[in-house]
Order: sequence, then C-alpha cells, then structure tokens
Amino acid sequence: MNSSPSNNPPLWQLGPEETLYSIQEGARLLKKVGAHPDGRLQSFWLIDCKDWVQSIALTDNNEIVMVSQFRVGSNNLTLELPGGGIEPHEDPQQGALRELKEETGYAGEQVSLLGRYYPNPAMQTNRVYFFLFKNCKKLYDTHFDPSEDLTTRLIPLSHLDTMIKENVFQHVVTLSGLLLFKSYHM
Repeated sequence: MNSSPSNNPPLWQLGPEETLYSIQEGARLLKKVGAHPDGRLQSFWLIDCKDWVQSIALTDNNEIVMVSQFRVGSNNLTLELPGGGIEPHEDPQQGALRELKEETGYAGEQVSLLGRYYPNPAMQTNRVYFFLFKNCKKLYDTHFDPSEDLTTRLIPLSHLDTMIKENVFQHVVTLSGLLLFKSYHM
C-alpha cells in the first residue's frame, strides 16, 4: 500500500461550527461549511457528543460479561459490552470501570486499554475507548440510568466465534470491541 502524500485525497478546510440544536447530555447537532481545494463549498452536519467507553470484562470462568438491552434506533434487543459516555473531566479508564459497575455490578483488575477509535468519523466527533478487565467478579448492585433496563449475560469465550458468525452482535461498536479483543487475546 502506497501512502505517500501525493496518493492521498485532499483535505477540506473547515470553517467555524454552528450549533443547530443542543441534545440531551451535552450532545449537539453541528453544521460546518467545508471548502475543497478546488473551490467547492459543502455543508456538513455532525453529531458532537462525549467520548464513550466499552468494557470487555472477563470472569475467572472464561466468560465475557455482557448486557442485553432495548435500543430505540433498532427497535430491538441487543447484546452488548457494558459501556456508555465518559463524564466531563473523567478519565476514560475510570469511566469504563464506573459503567461496568453501574450496568452489571461486576468489577475486575489487570485493566488495559485495547484501543481508541472514532465510531463513525463521517458524522460523529467522539471516540470510543475499549478496556479489558480481567478476573471480574460480581461485587456491586447495579445502578441503571433512567432509560436503561439491562440484563447481565455471561457469554463463554468458547461461544464467541459462533456468535460473531451468526450475527448475534448487532451493535457495531460491541462487535468492534470483541474483534479487537480476539486479535490481541485469543
């Protein structure tokens, strides 16, 4: 793969942002006007929201701690990694542990950052951090947000490949985290 600058597409020059609408939890719908090097102008609409965390939590029994929940966008139940938004001025690792505790009651040790990525750079400004927690145990009561109603599921690692192949994981951020985990730890 040749990655010399001459083979890359040109960068657009983005003007100042305009907040079109403020959404819940500090998220905003933004508009930016971009200028292409050839002189074309284009309006871009973005969702600006806080960064997210996802926890890949492993028990001593080689299970991944996951949650099942209703998602409005798909109007369906999904099986996901525990996670959510990082609070303002919160360290991502602390946010991952907080979300893991709140959503499942589990906590672990030997935490490591697996990666940090843009979930949808075409229209979102945030990043998602994937953390691996080992030796997880149920130690706490759950504390759901008002819109959450979660059920904890323990998924044996031995079932992971089959579940991926059978499209069980419909949330692409969860699927990305599981594939990232597999690339490093299986």
